[in-house]
Amino acid sequence: MERKFGGAAAVDALHRRLDAEAAHDGLSFRFAAMRIRPSTLYPHALVQRLQAQDVDVLALVQRIFRAHFVEARNIGLPSELAAIALDAGLPAAEVREALERAPLRTELDHLARAVGAASVPIFIIDRRLAISGAQPSPLLAEVIAGRAGKRA
Repeated sequence: MERKFGGAAAVDALHRRLDAEAAHDGLSFRFAAMRIRPSTLYPHALVQRLQAQDVDVLALVQRIFRAHFVEARNIGLPSELAAIALDAGLPAAEVREALERAPLRTELDHLARAVGAASVPIFIIDRRLAISGAQPSPLLAEVIAGRAGKRA
């Protein structure tokens, strides 16, 4: 991370900013407990595939974020994701089917480029609108509600 963000001081500053945003929602990130920086390919692919099946993934996304940032779990492992998804109340058969298929890296990379994704986290809404970086929850809720209103 130091190479990516320009040194230890920059990483510490980033973690402090993320911690401050998380505190507004009653969360406490555990960056020091994170031994690895897992690939998010499987979580993204799982969410995308379940959404394509019209599965409500809100609880899953919340559990993935909590598992990674608060519990310091390796969300890059399919077995860990399966446990998280089942804990979120998703149907085991749909989760298993979504995880058994190889991740769609090409499709996810194309979507990221199409919306101009350059950092994480990034929130992509309706496959067209992207919000980048750690943002306050009220802002995210407002944007999501606004997009929902435009579709109604």
